[in-house]
Amino acid sequence: MPVVLTLPERLLVAELTIGVARRLHAILGPKANGAYKESDVVFHGFASDFEDCCDVLWRLGVARASDGELTNLTFQAFKNLDPAGRKTKMGPTLFSFLEPEDIRNALFSELLETSPKIDELLSSYLRIACGYDLDGSILSTKREPFVPQNEFKSEIDALERSGYVERLGPAMIWTDKIAPAMQAAYFWNADVQSLAAVNEVNHTAECLAALDLTPEHTKRLLEIEAKRLSELDFAKLLRDRFDGLFWSKNPDGSARPSPSNATLVKSVYRTLRSRQ
Repeated sequence: MPVVLTLPERLLVAELTIGVARRLHAILGPKANGAYKESDVVFHGFASDFEDCCDVLWRLGVARASDGELTNLTFQAFKNLDPAGRKTKMGPTLFSFLEPEDIRNALFSELLETSPKIDELLSSYLRIACGYDLDGSILSTKREPFVPQNEFKSEIDALERSGYVERLGPAMIWTDKIAPAMQAAYFWNADVQSLAAVNEVNHTAECLAALDLTPEHTKRLLEIEAKRLSELDFAKLLRDRFDGLFWSKNPDGSARPSPSNATLVKSVYRTLRSRQ
């Protein structure tokens, strides 16, 4: 049945949908040297985030299947296919999307059939906007003010109108209203805390504990090397010269399952480089 949406909800659905399509093209399309080279086709590669995003756009009616017997089929047409006569039991893996203005027109139609709920679309949008860094273009998931890149302006404006973010000067901050979608996208925990922020605190504590177990002369050497070397070369130094000495155990004395813990190495590198 057609779903009745308010004007802010329609604006939000339209801008989030355009944002998802844009990011999918940037990550998977030909400009990103994706697996499929057709100019207007995206292959989700069976990766769950991309598959879910494509599925949401397909169910919203703004995507068309672009593979095999399913080419040019809408979601509604696919549902109406006779299962016994299908050559494939699966849904499509290749999709083309409507242009932004056509997406807006389709989603402002009075006959809009939006089987995905707004929270589902919002979760898909967050996964692809917050989970994939495209040359520094990524949305923060932390519960502190952030300044979004210009790419996200239309979506952020729509999110603000619907109360999912608040403006603090040039910055924005997520409100509690976004919590269900952030949790569904695995960016916030059950206590509505940012997992990225929680992990940062844990990584910092682990880094300081590891440094506390390291002899002073070794720390001085590592500090000099951290300021001289790239992050990759510093990681190689720890792997080749120090893993078996001071970096093979956890702070509690238990053996590290992987001495060359990448997150710990990065934390140590940045901590030592920042010291005066």
